[in-house]
Amino acid sequence: MGVRTSSHYLDWDNRPYPFKIYENLPLIPLPHDFPRPEKPALDAVSSIPQSPNTRTVDFRTLAELLFFSAGLTRKMSTSVGVYYMRAAPATGALYPIELYVICSEIPGLKAGVYHFNPFDFALVKLREGDFTAHLAASIGLTGSAFPLTIAFTSIAWRNAWKYEARSYRHWFWDSGVIVANLLATSSAEDLAIRIDLGFVDSQLANLLGLTRGQEAPVALAHIGKARKTSDSKPSEIPLIDQAVKPLFKSNTQ
Repeated sequence: MGVRTSSHYLDWDNRPYPFKIYENLPLIPLPHDFPRPEKPALDAVSSIPQSPNTRTVDFRTLAELLFFSAGLTRKMSTSVGVYYMRAAPATGALYPIELYVICSEIPGLKAGVYHFNPFDFALVKLREGDFTAHLAASIGLTGSAFPLTIAFTSIAWRNAWKYEARSYRHWFWDSGVIVANLLATSSAEDLAIRIDLGFVDSQLANLLGLTRGQEAPVALAHIGKARKTSDSKPSEIPLIDQAVKPLFKSNTQ
């Protein structure tokens, strides 16, 4: 039997686009004058504070967390096109992981559900209003909710273009390095953070407006202390149906 058992090849002319771009929704620019972590790197990555600061995360601090977790740091031209380099690496530089923000009102940002657009360093508002109780329901919390959560999702076909059936493994590797950056940045800011891998996938996917069969939630990072909320069951929410830029030039998957 030959070493090569697959006829798969990389179609460089149809390389997947590395950013999820909503075509009909306005951008909310993130501030560029965000704080920079001052704690030494090894101290930040070696431990999470035992008694974190309970201060409220504001818009500038959120920008810091997003930039140092998965922000766009530089671009590099190659013979097969431009590669966009980010704060956290990804297998094949394909970056299948997308970040979303679910928050109650914080200084500088209204309550809502947002998508993080690293290309423009901006947020895209998908839902307006406080949906933290809906998120809490998806993780089994009753009577309390987190004021700010960053959700990690994967666009499956973005790295299946190269890795085929193995791509699902890369979701967790690629989200893991972003989580590590987020933990270190939160530690440097002395912020409480909790990583959550247990949730009802369908509820979370509906909240974020993910395309069924193409995107999936992977992990959650709750920032700040949980707050008490009503024990009433959250109401049903409508689906999000928004046009996004095609993943491939040929728009086939």
